[in-house]
Amino acid sequence: MKDNDTRETPPELFLELNRRFKFDLDACANHENALCPNYFTEAGMYGRAEHDPRPLLLAAGVDGLTGSWKGRRVFCNFPYSEPALWLNKAWESKADLVYCLAPACRTEQPWWAEYVEPFRDGKSDGWVENYSGLTLTTEFLKTRRHFLIDGKPILRKNKDGSLWLHPDTKQPTRSSPKFGLVGLVFTPTKGNS
Repeated sequence: MKDNDTRETPPELFLELNRRFKFDLDACANHENALCPNYFTEAGMYGRAEHDPRPLLLAAGVDGLTGSWKGRRVFCNFPYSEPALWLNKAWESKADLVYCLAPACRTEQPWWAEYVEPFRDGKSDGWVENYSGLTLTTEFLKTRRHFLIDGKPILRKNKDGSLWLHPDTKQPTRSSPKFGLVGLVFTPTKGNS
């Protein structure tokens, strides 16, 4: 994975989405940034009991791409260097719902042309929906969101790698997000739920 693939979802964004969608599986996480009680890491599927915050290994040797999402309500902030793999997984998942957080500035890329554009928002002839049992809608988020790394804001840096300090406050400031986001929402096709 690339360094910028470890961007963590802003907690306020996840809370807003979780109120609407009630996720039960985080498909791309580690022990420190998992947002759902059940989650996949690169090493396995884990769960957490309400009364015990320690991770419990539920399935070893699987990750978000190889493990099952069937019947789950999945949140997926996938590595942005590998969107095609994750979108293919979403289409084949048999999940009750999948919400993928994706960069909105990549709509000219092959992954968007293959996995999103032909099928989003009612454009499809129905073949993929009948095959997968899922329908895709898009939600372009209104504002750019600030990601985290290791639970902390990503700070703005100078070209030499040093922290940029605000001229008035002389304090480091959050880096401006370089792109907006789009939610790719996979839901059961009417008649397949």
